[in-house]
Amino acid sequence: TINDVVLAMSSGALRSYLTNFSALPEESLVAMVPISLHDRFESGGDNAVGTLMCHLGTNLPDPIDRLGTIRDCMRQGKDSLRSMTPMQVLAMSALGAAPAGAAMYFGRNPLPRPPFNVVISNVAGPGAPLFWNGARLDAMHPLSVPIHGQALNITCTSNDDMVSFGVTACRRSVPDAESFPARLSTELAALENAFGI
Repeated sequence: TINDVVLAMSSGALRSYLTNFSALPEESLVAMVPISLHDRFESGGDNAVGTLMCHLGTNLPDPIDRLGTIRDCMRQGKDSLRSMTPMQVLAMSALGAAPAGAAMYFGRNPLPRPPFNVVISNVAGPGAPLFWNGARLDAMHPLSVPIHGQALNITCTSNDDMVSFGVTACRRSVPDAESFPARLSTELAALENAFGI
């Protein structure tokens, strides 16, 4: 899926970034990935969102292997969600995000570390061009909030046939965060090259 590719680009960018600082862990990083549940539950117009924990395969040097790991992990997570009631999905998502939510509420993290290292969101935008007073909307730039214990957030959104990434980071914990856009582009090129595109 497009979301799998977004996660694979992010995984490769994280791997490249951490390798540059000699800080790449031996085990894969895990992303908390918000996912839409509109196709699963009637929400009455409200947001229907759950979360999955996705192994990013940052321990794997090959971009195709990383994409395969992400695809399999997301597929298994979505299959699990399909077997749950809306209340079970809400409870599972809340448990995974509770430490992050507590950090936002209390200004510090009174709970154990969350089961993820980074939040990566892919927000679907309009599939056709939008206009306002005759002016075409050319780009949408996503922005999120890093919270205590989560010094980096990667969010992307689509607009017509374009996808834009927003990288929000704590500059003390994530120096050189401005290198992420170039790293994301490099990873997309690596995936295209691996698949002969």
